[in-house]
Amino acid sequence: MPNILDVSEELVSFNRKVWPKRKGHTKESLIDWRLIQNPYFTEIADGLIIQKDDQVVGQIIPIFSQFISQGKPSDCVWGSDYFVDEKHRYSMTGMHLLKSMLKSYLHFGVGMSDISLKLHKALGEEQVGMRHDQLYLSFGKAKNNYDILTYNDFIDNFDSYFYKQYKNCGLNHFARNAGFYKWTFTKSDKHTINIVSSPRSRDFVLTYNTTKKGIPVCKVVDYSPGLHNQKALLVDMINAGARKSLTPLIFYSGAIDISRDTRALKHKTYPILSNLKKKGIEYDQLASLHVTGIDSDRLINDFL
Repeated sequence: MPNILDVSEELVSFNRKVWPKRKGHTKESLIDWRLIQNPYFTEIADGLIIQKDDQVVGQIIPIFSQFISQGKPSDCVWGSDYFVDEKHRYSMTGMHLLKSMLKSYLHFGVGMSDISLKLHKALGEEQVGMRHDQLYLSFGKAKNNYDILTYNDFIDNFDSYFYKQYKNCGLNHFARNAGFYKWTFTKSDKHTINIVSSPRSRDFVLTYNTTKKGIPVCKVVDYSPGLHNQKALLVDMINAGARKSLTPLIFYSGAIDISRDTRALKHKTYPILSNLKKKGIEYDQLASLHVTGIDSDRLINDFL
């Protein structure tokens, strides 16, 4: 099976066909930015696309990251845009793609279809966490005072100040640094990004303003691990971000279920699967997995 880099134009054409509403179907967006410019990029393994008669009929596009447990980083990928053309879904194409992914990488997956979920489990992956996606209205004022940072302030101070939140946090989590945020938001309008910061604890909530079906939305895409077990503080900081965004409609994505605290209008849960054990990676199995909307492709596809 060919390598993604060898058939980039064919891959772009396939994605235009599969996701016609996305705007970023170019080699620069799909290959250069999404893959190679990712600061955690390692290498693109063979076998992540399948062709028939010189046409791409199946793909998995990895999102590179690092999984950190007990301070030890392990290179990994999030499986993303796992899709097989309908005509080839009963030809083992999907199974071959997934086997190649799991053989080549430490893998994490979330937001799978029922069929994909069964395939992952059949190949030995196990649930290691959960992500909650929630939509709710927030009309409340923040109870506490917080600093509202600009995008540049946050980037300039992340490695020296905010990253200390991640050290010895006692959670399994995914890597963060200033370069990661710069890469993630390369294609966004930086003026739409709001960072709410607690000067006492160095906790932060990162939101950005977007639209959902033409309706303005404040999207919560990242928050510090110190808020993992502090629902009230997390919700209060989100409220502060919503007031800054001038919209009461909140879309939240993260490991913590805040639906009861916010009376969510919609609430979906997604299991997170991984081949950690199959790969023999030592990790703290008793620790919770800290994951937010900035992990996997939940946010990236907004910019395509």
